[in-house]
Amino acid sequence: MELAGLDFERQQLLQDFCTTADVLVKNGLNFPKFEVNYEQSIIAPAVQFLCEVYQATGNKRYQTAAQKMLPALEALQWHQPSYRMNEIAIRHWDGYWFGKRQTYGDVYPHYWSTITAAAYHRYAQCIADSDPKAAADYQQRAEQCVRDNLCLFFEDGRATCAFVMPRRVNGEAAHYADAYANDQDWALMFYLMVAGH
Repeated sequence: MELAGLDFERQQLLQDFCTTADVLVKNGLNFPKFEVNYEQSIIAPAVQFLCEVYQATGNKRYQTAAQKMLPALEALQWHQPSYRMNEIAIRHWDGYWFGKRQTYGDVYPHYWSTITAAAYHRYAQCIADSDPKAAADYQQRAEQCVRDNLCLFFEDGRATCAFVMPRRVNGEAAHYADAYANDQDWALMFYLMVAGH
């Protein structure tokens, strides 16, 4: 916006962003209920947003608030031995809401799990100078997340929106890639953002 001579508009937007970030700082982990009470796609955007406002302002309180949210975000995923679950956030029922068979059950992966990669990536950028080792770790975790989500795409170019992980759900056979392909391109978009750092 600066290059376009839109200084007034830039200041107005920055003020609005800071107002929103201040609410996130004040509320901390007391997130409002959305479709579910608490999940990764509620926390990750808050972390990413706080990091981006910190990058725009240099105000350390936004980075600190993001850092305080990270343990809650990390609790929803970790270093599991399966590529379907390694740095992939647990997603409940996405095969029901977005899938053809509408099967309840844990989904690994689902393209929304890449939102965490964006949050880790931004946080790594924020701490790159002050803690390069931790920054490298978060960047590596972000890249692992987006790489593992690429299993949503098959060798023949087809894709799936979700992989329902349990062997059985409510007595029905599961452990399958859903027939629908919808919005999994998010995984590609976040891959380009995170891996192209």
